[in-house]
Amino acid sequence: MTSNNTDTNTNNKCTIVLGAGNQGFLTIVDALDILFIQNETVCVKHHPLRGYQDGFMREIFKPLLERGFFNCVVDTTVADAVLLVNHTLVGHVHMTGGKPTHDAIYWDVKDLPDLPFLVIDIEMAADGTCENNYALQNEAFCPVVIFVTVKDLNDTSTFINKVSDIVNDKIFGTLSCTVILHPEMEKKYFKECQTLLANLKYGTICINAWSALAYAIDTSAWGAYPGEDPKDIESGIGFVRNTLMFDHVQKSVVRCPLVDQGQVLHYKVKPFDKKEHVEKVVKFILRPGLGTFVGILPSWSKVMCGVFGILVLSAIVVGVVVGQG
Repeated sequence: MTSNNTDTNTNNKCTIVLGAGNQGFLTIVDALDILFIQNETVCVKHHPLRGYQDGFMREIFKPLLERGFFNCVVDTTVADAVLLVNHTLVGHVHMTGGKPTHDAIYWDVKDLPDLPFLVIDIEMAADGTCENNYALQNEAFCPVVIFVTVKDLNDTSTFINKVSDIVNDKIFGTLSCTVILHPEMEKKYFKECQTLLANLKYGTICINAWSALAYAIDTSAWGAYPGEDPKDIESGIGFVRNTLMFDHVQKSVVRCPLVDQGQVLHYKVKPFDKKEHVEKVVKFILRPGLGTFVGILPSWSKVMCGVFGILVLSAIVVGVVVGQG
């Protein structure tokens, strides 16, 4: 979370959530975090790509919207967004985005560079030096893949001990990282691997899986490694998720089994294999009840429920008749 207001008395002010563009669900989760973890009122400004979320977010947050704890606005112009984040009633600004966006809001920096899709190969010495480290030190909020080969680390133990220093000191960002770690490797070099995980300065470390999947675990914290300076921001300040509300979180470590493509079975899972089924499940989640529950059942189940209901009603009628007799 990033504050644009030096006034420490923000009890009567709201938080602006600048909706994420990369994943639609992030805006909903961010709003929930600010409302119930940070205990602040929220106004969401939708990302230009996510204006379609306005209708159903108003439905999801309807009880809070009606009581004045929540509101949302669609994206209009950059000028309107500037007025919104600098409004006197705004105490904090929460955003998901890149360093240029952060700096534009926090420091009024207007130079927002564009970077293309790139695949980059870099060779690096064991001390972390390389001829051109631009790609390692500048955030690319776009698809960029960088392969770094570290030379002169000829044994596994030395590599494990050295790699945390390289990524901590030479690579931009502290949000999350993935460590590919075979269980036999961890067993053989247990002490070195534990030291590696302890020394990595990332808010989330995911072992053997894409680090973003850790976001789905609501009890883990998702945010930059603590200690970033707004004057030289990288991955941000503060955490979201953390639904158990632990204080002073340093990092979350998520472990996953090491699997390959041959171990993964791909198939369409019912009832999520068709759009109409998904819509019925969502209706049940938003309005739980017998009517919406029956809607998600397959056809034969509805027939069985109908037959069962008729039998129960018949039994009740017979019981009443017998009782009167």
